Amino acid sequence: MTDDTTAGKPERFTFDFDPRFAPLLSVLGIRPDTAGVLVGPGTLRVRFGPWVTETPLANVSGVETTGPYSPFRAIGVHVSLADRGLTFATSARKGLCVRFHEPIRGGEPLGLLRHPGLTVTVADPRDSPRSSLGACRSSGGNPLIRRLVRGAAAGTLSTLTMSAVMLAGQKSGLMPGQPPKHIVRAALPGRRHRPKRGENVLGAAAHLGFGAGCGAAFALLTRGRGSGVPLGVGYALLIWLGAYQGWVPALNILPPVSRDPARGRPVVMAAAHVVYGATLALAVRAMRGTDGRHDEKEER
Repeated sequence: MTDDTTAGKPERFTFDFDPRFAPLLSVLGIRPDTAGVLVGPGTLRVRFGPWVTETPLANVSGVETTGPYSPFRAIGVHVSLADRGLTFATSARKGLCVRFHEPIRGGEPLGLLRHPGLTVTVADPRDSPRSSLGACRSSGGNPLIRRLVRGAAAGTLSTLTMSAVMLAGQKSGLMPGQPPKHIVRAALPGRRHRPKRGENVLGAAAHLGFGAGCGAAFALLTRGRGSGVPLGVGYALLIWLGAYQGWVPALNILPPVSRDPARGRPVVMAAAHVVYGATLALAVRAMRGTDGRHDEKEER
């Protein structure tokens, strides 16, 4: 970094605008004259159309060049669900990822959300003052934690999709009630099979929590790659059999799958778990995105 970054006139670095996306970005107020990175004196200031963020240079903990990226995951303003990293991108080629000691504001006007890293796609990342601007959403933090967070988020999404199948099965008359509700009913004080106050809400919450936990375990087992829909479906069916042919009947909550008098319930639950497993595998793979390359580099 030159002396200008700590004293005197700040250095200005322009964004690399891909002509294919420039018209759309212009509608958002993001143009070459309204987007740039200013470094110094003693301050890093990034303007991206109406978005502006500023932090002392002393707050910068590291930088690296990353890319290329998927245009649909990078172009524009993006906040990572995995680690809240902020991305300002005008191209999918490459950029500079800047990490911070203390998270910064900038993703939303109230400043309630703080970002541990910022990705900016400057015109020449190698000529920038600290390195290149890239996918900072994949930087910083423990790769194991990022993997678990992505898996839990994917598991929650997958639980919602399977819940739609379960509700459809109940409304069609194939399944008498929701199994998670029966499990919570048995766990609450009072007679095991008698309806309890709040069991519907608690059952839904427990179902989401269990699904998130299974999603995190799947991401851990597959190293966050998802490893394809067949593996996800197989994983989900093992969970179904382990629960509804295993510990659920063992605790006298519901009959085992092989002897269930409600013949439609095993069919609905098996279908719901197939949907869960397929969604989980696809979601883990999608959420991994470009973060995977950084995870693998940190693990080596």
